[in-house]
Amino acid sequence: MARQDCPGPVLLLRGERRDEASGFCYLNDAVLGILRLRQKFDRVLYIDLDLHHGDGVEDAFSFTSKVMTVSLHKFSPGFFPGKLNL
Repeated sequence: MARQDCPGPVLLLRGERRDEASGFCYLNDAVLGILRLRQKFDRVLYIDLDLHHGDGVEDAFSFTSKVMTVSLHKFSPGFFPGKLNL
């Protein structure tokens, strides 16, 4: 799927929130990876395929239109982190 204008897939691990640990990690390595990609690319698309909502990455880039986050995860009432009330 990689083209000349795309570096190809990048594997990043799940991380945490800006001001506190949450879930199962302390350091948000996905955010650090995205910041590194932003040094070279104008925009970054982050796709989180995980059992849990990627809220830490989403929160970290909620202030910019240069990073788009997509989280595909399990949703059910009371399931961690329980943030999405539809």
